[in-house]
Amino acid sequence: MKNSIIHNYGFLLANIWKAAPFKIMAEFGIKIASSLVTAYSSIWFVHYIVRCIERGERFREALVVLFVFLAVHMILAVFTQWYQCCRKCREDVRVKEYLSHRLYRQAAGTKLSLFEDAGFYDQYKRAADCIDKTVDLGFANLTGMAGFFAMLAATMYQLLDIDPHIWIFGLSGILVFFVTRSYNTRLYEEEKELSALARRQEYIRRTMLFKEYAKEIRLTKIYHVLSGYFENVVLDKLRVIRWHGGMLAGLYFLRDITGVEMIYIMVLGYACWRLVIKNDLSAAEFSVMCTAAVMINTRIRRLMEGIEKARFYGMRIFDLRKFFDYGHEPLEKGGDARKLLKACVRRMWPFLIRMRKLS
Repeated sequence: MKNSIIHNYGFLLANIWKAAPFKIMAEFGIKIASSLVTAYSSIWFVHYIVRCIERGERFREALVVLFVFLAVHMILAVFTQWYQCCRKCREDVRVKEYLSHRLYRQAAGTKLSLFEDAGFYDQYKRAADCIDKTVDLGFANLTGMAGFFAMLAATMYQLLDIDPHIWIFGLSGILVFFVTRSYNTRLYEEEKELSALARRQEYIRRTMLFKEYAKEIRLTKIYHVLSGYFENVVLDKLRVIRWHGGMLAGLYFLRDITGVEMIYIMVLGYACWRLVIKNDLSAAEFSVMCTAAVMINTRIRRLMEGIEKARFYGMRIFDLRKFFDYGHEPLEKGGDARKLLKACVRRMWPFLIRMRKLS
């Protein structure tokens, strides 16, 4: 059994589809539709309005497009509210009921002696926790990733007519994601090493300052020994800070210069250069370039974060897959419960025959 994001989420979607197919269609449709509407209303619509003003076109045409966008927004908002208030809880219950039913039938088809095995019971507990907590979070993360991808694709498609070079600024979100992850990992390692040294430092400080040890410290030379230990701990902390500090400062600086604010300033400078120096950029294109670059940057970062969450949730979904594919006999194919029922019937059958004769 392969433990991959595709296999784990394929298993999750297949089970949700069997339990509540409307949930998949509704939630994916809402996320993708809302992302596309946001992308087109933020870029294409603004570009269209400014272009109409530049060309001196009649306001009636722009008003028609505005009413179309408002109608789409209203329809999507009404459907979203109806689903969230009237159907979502019902669909979630169906999914949990279906998965819990499968889990309990799989557990009922196993030998009772297996539950005395700590490893098997832990696996069963992780599978139950996955149904209770991870299924909803994993599916929500998947729909969010679909929405981010739809918005990213729509934004990039619209930039083909404006300036494809803006993609370069937007794709820096990939670099920001990896830089942020490296920064957090390095910061965690530094804090872990410093916390161990801080415990040693605090122990020495308590030993030197507690009144229970005041007599020994005054009558012996242990004070100098403890002072030496304390200074060594301080030197170790300085060594750790020097070792990680340079890398953390570099990563922090790189994260800042590739952040949203710096991307906005860089795109603004590029747009001003095209508008003033090259004189080949219209006001309509200038009005949406910065917004498009920031949207691409943020959606790429969100998409990469969604992939990391998908790996995290996928490991827990894999526990549920392992339990369902554990290789136990299902209840209907013969298990301990069915064998026990047959044995009870065989023992009770002579008694039932005698009672029928007496009657």
